Amino acid sequence: VERQFNNCERKLGLGLAELENAARESKEFGEKCQEIMDMLDQFDKMLSQKLAVSADKDILQQQVQDFEPLYHEIMGQEHEVIMLINRGRDVISRAPKGDQKNLQKNLDTIDKQWQKIKKTAQDRQKRLNTSMEHCKKYVTQQGVFVPWLDKAEQQLERMQPISFVKAELQKQEKELQSFRNDVNRHGSDYDGTHSGGSTFVASCDVDKEIVTEELAILKERWDHLNMAIAERAAAISDVMAKLGMFNDDARDLDNNMSRLEGKLKDLEKKPQDAKTLDAIKGMLDDTKDMDKLFGKLENEGEDLINDADHLGSDASNIKDTLDGLGDRLNGLRGSLEDKADS
Repeated sequence: VERQFNNCERKLGLGLAELENAARESKEFGEKCQEIMDMLDQFDKMLSQKLAVSADKDILQQQVQDFEPLYHEIMGQEHEVIMLINRGRDVISRAPKGDQKNLQKNLDTIDKQWQKIKKTAQDRQKRLNTSMEHCKKYVTQQGVFVPWLDKAEQQLERMQPISFVKAELQKQEKELQSFRNDVNRHGSDYDGTHSGGSTFVASCDVDKEIVTEELAILKERWDHLNMAIAERAAAISDVMAKLGMFNDDARDLDNNMSRLEGKLKDLEKKPQDAKTLDAIKGMLDDTKDMDKLFGKLENEGEDLINDADHLGSDASNIKDTLDGLGDRLNGLRGSLEDKADS
């Protein structure tokens, strides 16, 4: 009987110890749960304010720097939270039945809150880092393209007014084509910069007007550059065509007058008879055709001079050509009329 009593007493002692250990473990675990929940509540408060990603690169940089420590602090607790949840399953299985429901509730609350905080922190970190990457890419592209655009605009500004001398105009045409080819090669740089800026803006929430205005100005400058090139190319082509026609007609008139001037010189050596007079009258008739050609040349010249005024160019060579040919034609006609009257 004594032995049986001792065995019972020992078993009761062991059972009591187990109950006491389970109760102590439940209490300690409950306290740890409360500690973790307090920590998660603190994290939740820190993340409660809605993130408004700024498109101002300085503000965005500060946002990234400010959130980085908090993100690492939060993610640094992941192992402890997971260990607590895993441990909780064992504790609940050994805890008194009266404590199990409350412990499971705390455990579920911790797991749910942790998943929410973890997702919020990761999403925020990803958004900030993504926006920062877009920002850096845009700033890099902008840093390459804008200086080139500055130089291109300066180069266009330095181009001389369109010449009305054929050789110089042909040189300007080649210069403009070379410049246009360079601008076309940088079209992809413009597209990349504009697209990069648009992507950056789309990833942000506030201060978008800063980049939006930069992109608007960039587009305006790019469009203006291409339009100016197109307008100059069209003007050069137009002047080239008109100048070619003017030069051809001026050459024809010059050749015709040179031919008559040569004939007139030959007549000076011949006797002043009826045959010579008929020749002079025939040459006077030729000057009437030259008058028509000169009238056509004058219209072409005046058109070119008007174009030059509109383009801010110098067309004095056109006027000199008209004055020179007009004086020669008048002089030739006067000589022939004097010869016919003598």
